[in-house]
Amino acid sequence: EWAGQRELALQDLKQARQISPEYKEIWHTEIRYLVRSGDPDSINQANSLIELAEVRFPDRDWRKLLPLPGTNPVTTYSAEAGIRYDNLTNGRSPWKALMARLDMQTTAGHFAHIRYDATERFDLNDHQVGAGYALPFAESWIIHAAGTYSPTHRVLANRSIELRLTRSFKNGFNLHGGVIHAKYSQTSSQQALLTGEYYWDHYRFAYTYRLVDVLNAGTGSNSSIQLNRYFASGNYIAAALGAGEDVEFDGTATPPISDVVSFSVFGRYMYRPGWSLVYSYNYHEQGDLYKRNGFILGLRVDF
Repeated sequence: EWAGQRELALQDLKQARQISPEYKEIWHTEIRYLVRSGDPDSINQANSLIELAEVRFPDRDWRKLLPLPGTNPVTTYSAEAGIRYDNLTNGRSPWKALMARLDMQTTAGHFAHIRYDATERFDLNDHQVGAGYALPFAESWIIHAAGTYSPTHRVLANRSIELRLTRSFKNGFNLHGGVIHAKYSQTSSQQALLTGEYYWDHYRFAYTYRLVDVLNAGTGSNSSIQLNRYFASGNYIAAALGAGEDVEFDGTATPPISDVVSFSVFGRYMYRPGWSLVYSYNYHEQGDLYKRNGFILGLRVDF
């Protein structure tokens, strides 16, 4: 499906259900897949599968997968909340953060989110709100816009805006290009990024190149690679490695640009239907300024 081959994906799901008819998650995935397409024939197929699933697996509410009569196909939501803690070397105080986010996805391929973050960095407290929307257009194109606003902006950007364009190809390859403008208390930055990603089997590989220009500080560039492994029920684990030059916004007019090395392991584990644990371990080396080790731990609810 990620590669744009919906019919082949549906054939795989049907075959999987025939091979393992007692595996209810296959039925659940196939029904959601049919409902997401939004066309009447697929909805009818989903309804027929639900009737069979209700007999085979009476312990699950299968009807909630269908759109309500007279409405557009399903819109799904998820809410996520978590904490972040980072320990810094060279006598610097730890970083702390509280995060909350609400996501929406429609069967027509629209995505939206709102978020709130409260952070403490370099003994300075900040909070910000953000939102974003992804809109599919033409065939295999998506435009994404996002922004943030911080009324405190001691370390975080006072305001930022991001525009990104995505092109999907039928061989499992996607290409993303984007720009980000951010205005801080005493400086500003422009970023340009280019990402290529490839999906195959249960994996995703991505490479990102990023160019950063900061007022009063200079220009730097960095690259990162990422590998994801996907499992059943939306679970995944991923690792990312980055290196190059990046800026550390510390609330001053001349934030330092330093050589950086970063590594992270992160993922999501659904321990019961609709409830997932979100986790991350992060290591970041910002030149001679500090080394940072930390974690993110959160809870996600799908409804």
